[in-house]
Amino acid sequence: MAFPPGDMVAAFGNFLHFQSLESTFLERHPELADRVEFNAASPFFLKVNLPGERSVVLARGSYKLQVAWTIVDPSPHSDPSVWALDTSVEVLVDALHARAAAHVFSTPVPSPLRWDEGEASDMTQLADLLDARGVRVRRVVAGNRWFARGSRSDPELVLVHESAGAYVDAELADAFVRISVKPALGWMVDAYIRDWGAWGRVDLARSLWDQSAAAPGVSLTTVSVDEVADVIGKGPAHWGTSFPWEPVRRSASRGRVPSMRQDSLFPIEEPEPDAMALFEDEAAPDPSTSVTAAGRGIPRAVVDQLNMLGFNAVPTGDFAAPIHSEGFDVQIRDGGTKDLSLSEMERLNGLASAAGEDLPKRLILVTGAGISRPAAAFADKAKAFVFHIDRSTARLTPLTTRTRQAMLPETAPRDHDLDPW
Repeated sequence: MAFPPGDMVAAFGNFLHFQSLESTFLERHPELADRVEFNAASPFFLKVNLPGERSVVLARGSYKLQVAWTIVDPSPHSDPSVWALDTSVEVLVDALHARAAAHVFSTPVPSPLRWDEGEASDMTQLADLLDARGVRVRRVVAGNRWFARGSRSDPELVLVHESAGAYVDAELADAFVRISVKPALGWMVDAYIRDWGAWGRVDLARSLWDQSAAAPGVSLTTVSVDEVADVIGKGPAHWGTSFPWEPVRRSASRGRVPSMRQDSLFPIEEPEPDAMALFEDEAAPDPSTSVTAAGRGIPRAVVDQLNMLGFNAVPTGDFAAPIHSEGFDVQIRDGGTKDLSLSEMERLNGLASAAGEDLPKRLILVTGAGISRPAAAFADKAKAFVFHIDRSTARLTPLTTRTRQAMLPETAPRDHDLDPW
């Protein structure tokens, strides 16, 4: 018995799916029934005809070997609305209808569909509140994590990673801001200040209550969406934003750092004559290099980066105890080349808990090595933060899921996700 080829089966499945989309649209939105047209020959698409020989079209769009549901609007500068393939039929037809109805009846696309979201959430509510305050909302990422970027003739499909949380990107006159909810940390706000050319973290707790939080994030139960929107709407002058940290670069001249901005942030000190190396298998610091990246300077660089990320309960100590914190036990270890094991992670976490006078301390571990998966899972469960440190620059990078949620965005915001026509 001969079976039909796979591409024929797939085409028939797509045909049935589009039939379902058409019937659902007619059932849910009969007022536009006379404008709906289903193209039943490949390529399949469903469109709503508009006055002036225009239309809003729903189809499966191809993006460099990836496929996603795409709604194309006839407005000259509008970006396509992109949805995952497993998006429900009801959400797709409602999104198609919302954009078509906006043209037919001259009404705005309602929330949450105006933000390419199928369900209302804290993020869509925040976007609505910011928009009402005159803040330009660039993107909402919550249930729908897909969008298109790059050339309009050959765009790429972008999937936002879960570690970014749910967020709203918004643009003010002098700053670009990302307001996010991270699963493990709560509300976080990061600002890209154009004059700096880099991201900085907004101390949301200080902006709200004039009192900094010990660690990054503000609990969802302690602040309302409206309060967050109010802070953002006031602009950067009302935010407590940390200055971005730059990696240290080795310098040929004694005690100099190439960056003028960093030079003003991190005053250069002469190394102690008898200073011990940070890592046991390293030689003593070379006096011809910046001490921010060696010897006593590494704890300083670690603290600077932790403070920048919102660990405000980690102050710089003295030379004997360069990092001292009431709430955290900060440990800087070499670790060789072997990944940190589960048993070692459990031991270090136990030592951190015991280090507290009245309450257990939480562990912040900075290591020159990696970490095993069981150890990383335990660290997240214990609410510890684990960073890798680059010996040459002193830059910290995250090694666990919880730590990744504490990091700043990695790339500068684009002027346009899709290139303008």
